[in-house]
Amino acid sequence: MARSRVTIRDVAAAAGVSRQTISRVINGSDLVSPETEARVRDAVRQLGYQPNAIARSMALGRTQTLACLSPNLTDYTFASVIDGAEAAVRARGYFLMSSSAPDPDTFASLVGELAGSGYIDGILVINPFADNRHRYLPHAFPTVLIGARPRAGVVDSVALDDVEAGRMATRHLWVLGHRQIATVTGATCRGLFTRSIKRL
Repeated sequence: MARSRVTIRDVAAAAGVSRQTISRVINGSDLVSPETEARVRDAVRQLGYQPNAIARSMALGRTQTLACLSPNLTDYTFASVIDGAEAAVRARGYFLMSSSAPDPDTFASLVGELAGSGYIDGILVINPFADNRHRYLPHAFPTVLIGARPRAGVVDSVALDDVEAGRMATRHLWVLGHRQIATVTGATCRGLFTRSIKRL
């Protein structure tokens, strides 16, 4: 006969504390003494207790879930970014759901559904300025741009410092004795790299 699921009551009984104390420890509250926290975590480990994700999100007032929207899920760079983002959010107790938005209309539809659903706490957007999809970014909703810096307004972003990367690469070639150095860039970056090289 299968063993019944371990409950928070079982953990509380094993640790000799209340269910509220178990919840405080699981949710990272600082209102629990180190000794009590150690006892609770030991009981959790010994019993193999797994907190109910839905109950935990209700107690915290958030879903512990983020959405990542990318132009596609097959491009190596995008897939690598999603993989790294998933590892980072999972280490912080969050889940990451990802979806492809191959065109602005799909992106706008997904943003509308997700931001207003109550099922996620924030959105990560890869390549936000591809085909002007940035125009559909949600307002007053936690959003992080990946791979680009915001062009207007205050939006959190994670992006490579292309100018500094260009400067470092050029300096390296210069030190090796090369004097005829070229760079192939898009129209947006050309002026930035030119100014970067002039400052060497």
